[in-house]
Amino acid sequence: MEEIFWILEDGIVRLVDIFLAKPYLFYTESDLHCYLYHVLWSLSLSRGCRVKVDGRTVESVLLHRQYPTKGRYRRYLDRESEKDRSGDTSTSASGTRH
Repeated sequence: MEEIFWILEDGIVRLVDIFLAKPYLFYTESDLHCYLYHVLWSLSLSRGCRVKVDGRTVESVLLHRQYPTKGRYRRYLDRESEKDRSGDTSTSASGTRH
């Protein structure tokens, strides 16, 4: 789990650095989102994980631009995922609720 925080921090630092060096590369806030997504994907948040959805196990990745708010699930790299029944709709790239 700590590795994910280092990856996130590295991705944010890279985004800030490129923005400060070349701010006109980014026309909209969405451009910043896309660049951060690209950086995080290239820093290994694209690796696969198993998640349980509707009673079946499927392959997914740790990084998504948005998460659904209905039928939520929690993700774990080392074990099967479980449904999140708390009603909380906020999820981070690490798969934990906050």
